[in-house]
Amino acid sequence: MKMQSDVYPQPFIISPRGHDSCYLLFTDQVTPFEMDGQTFYQYEAYVLTEPCRDTLEQEITDQYDLWLQKAKDADRQQQALQVRQRRNRLLSQCDWTQMPDVDSNIAQGFRDYRQALRDIPQQEQFPYDVQWPSSPSINE
Repeated sequence: MKMQSDVYPQPFIISPRGHDSCYLLFTDQVTPFEMDGQTFYQYEAYVLTEPCRDTLEQEITDQYDLWLQKAKDADRQQQALQVRQRRNRLLSQCDWTQMPDVDSNIAQGFRDYRQALRDIPQQEQFPYDVQWPSSPSINE
């Protein structure tokens, strides 16, 4: 997710969360910018939850790129899950349009819409920049 701060972000932060888990925040693509004479930083943030252990900070330091990629992969999976859940809700809301007693013009319009919904995971920017199709009108 995009974040911004007036303080340059650390590459990673470890915060204890609960009894046995740690919340890891990784930053990437830090870009400074000026606003009202003050320097701010825009960056991408990625989160992981990991079992806490005494060696965790050193493990991350020793293999930072691997950990950053792991956090990016987890973020992508979470974003994809959210997009698919929304897509599935939209599909289920128009299931009725494919019943045999629905007007053929309405059914065809929704058939195309439903296919566009099913094709969302193949979009080039999926899951971060999804182009949602417009639902056809029932009055067509």
